[in-house]
Parts: sequence; C-alpha cells; structure tokens
Amino acid sequence: MEATYNYLIQSGLCMLLLYLFYMLVLRNFPKPGYNRMYLLATPIVALAIPLLNIPLPFLPLYHLAPALATVQLSEVTVTGYLPEAEANTGFIVSGATIVCVLYSFAVTALLARLGVQLFRLKKLVAMATPLTTLDGYATVLQTDNNYATFAFLNYIFVSQQQHLTEQEKQQIIAHELAHVKLRHTYDVLFYELLTAFLWFNPLIWLLKTELRDVHEYQADADVISVYQPQAYTTLLAKEALYKTGIPVGSYFQKPQVFKRLHMLRKHGQKAGVLRPLLVLPLLLALLFFFSSGDVTADMTMPATQTTPPVQAQTIAETTQQMRKL
Repeated sequence: MEATYNYLIQSGLCMLLLYLFYMLVLRNFPKPGYNRMYLLATPIVALAIPLLNIPLPFLPLYHLAPALATVQLSEVTVTGYLPEAEANTGFIVSGATIVCVLYSFAVTALLARLGVQLFRLKKLVAMATPLTTLDGYATVLQTDNNYATFAFLNYIFVSQQQHLTEQEKQQIIAHELAHVKLRHTYDVLFYELLTAFLWFNPLIWLLKTELRDVHEYQADADVISVYQPQAYTTLLAKEALYKTGIPVGSYFQKPQVFKRLHMLRKHGQKAGVLRPLLVLPLLLALLFFFSSGDVTADMTMPATQTTPPVQAQTIAETTQQMRKL
C-alpha cells in the first residue's frame, strides 16, 4: 500500500502542476483545439510519468567512500505480537481494507450513475421523432420535453423552442453539429470514466469542467465562421436564461456564457507560438523530478583503506550489547 500511496501522491503533484500551468498560461489562449488536446493529455501524462524510470547520465556520480566506511551489522528481526487476551477479542479490520471498500463503493456509485444517464439517453432516442440528417454527420431528433438542445454521439436533440426564431434555431443546431463533428462526446465519456476511478482527486473534476468550456469555445468558433457574431452573441445571452436536464452530452446552453462571450471576442486573433512551447520545459522538469533514476553513490572502501582495529572492536562490542537487550 505504501507504494500505491507514493504513486498517487506523485501523480497528483504532476497533475497539479499541469493544471496550474493551464490556468496561468493556456486558459485564455485563443486556440481551443490546442487546449483541448492539452486537457485530454494532462491526466494521461500525470499518471504515466511516476511509472517511468529514466536514467539521467548527466547527473554526477557522488563518491562518498573517502568519507564513510562500509559497516555491515548483524541482522536484527523485530516481531510484533498481540497479547493473547487481545488476540481473541474478535476480527480486526485493517485500515487498508476500509479504504479499499470505500473506494470501490464510490467507483461503483459513479459508474452506476453514468450507466443510468446513458440508459436515459438511449430511451430518449427511442422515443424521439427523427427530423432530418445533417451532412451525413448527425440525426436531428425532436423530443417532447423541455430539455435545451444538446448533442450526444451522432444525435442532436431539439425541443419545441417556441421562443426562438428560425434563424436562431439554425444557429443552435449548427452549434450542436460542431460538437458532433469534433467528436466531443468521446472526450466527455473519457473524463466521466476518469472521474469515476479518480473521484478522490479534485483536479480531475476541475479539468473536466475546463474541457467542457473548451468544447463550447470550439463549437462557438465554428458557428461564427458562418453566422454573424453579433446575432450569435445575442442568442447566447437569450439562451442563458434556460436550464438543462441530462448532464451527459454537449449542450448549447451552458452557465459559462460570459466566458464564452469573452472567448468569442478573441476569435480571429493571431496566436503566438511561445505559450504552447512553454509546456516542453514543464514536461522536462516533471520527468526530472518524478521519473529520473536514483542517484547512486559508491560506498565501497578503497582496497588500501581498512577499518581501524579500535573502531572494529567498538562496533563488535556494541553489537553484542544490542543482542543482550
């Protein structure tokens, strides 16, 4: 268990540094496609780096032999036991067992929740009325509920939307079609599984939220390449008043409208190449601290140097006293 705890701590530190780098350097970068790949790779890199063992040949080899002598002491075995009265009191559950049970229970609950959401979506597909197929990518389905328009896999679910004009409806469908073309559903499912197995790490939940935002930025950029940005921003503000239902899927209406409007103003800006390249020094630093091989030290004594007789006698006497104790 100690090795597992060490691995979780190291991978958590890697993920924390990658997350902080994103928040400080890349969050407002006007290239959501790059940010999407970064957020998808972050948990994989954080989980993989502590498992690597990369020797660094440029590290100096420390020779400590002139300062320390090799001393081999006799093996001492320490055996722990419970008094007989306490040993017969009953079954004792270890802390590791309790942790494993709690972890398994949480994973099962989160996977069950995901399964229920997928079952609801499957049922919704069966009950909805097909309207049309868009560019061979997605099928538009008419639902009888009040859900906001959303996309899942190659389906776009729309409601009556009486409060929208025909042009606004087309813009919303274009937004969801962008989600389908960019295959955002697979990103969502990937992070749903990650949060199920790494639920104890709050960084996974934060990264999932950031990825959802990036999905919206990508879809918004695709829409304003066809429609007028001013009309689309007005539509965003209008749809922000409505709520959503099923959490799995890509929705047109999201609570982060102000962030989306801010990113829309950045659309078309020239993006420098320096910020994306800054991730390379970060990766090298993570590899250095978490994946480099241990520095070895030559602890053997030179052939011409021996332990002084007085020191050897003192060590032997100390060993005999420890055995008597």
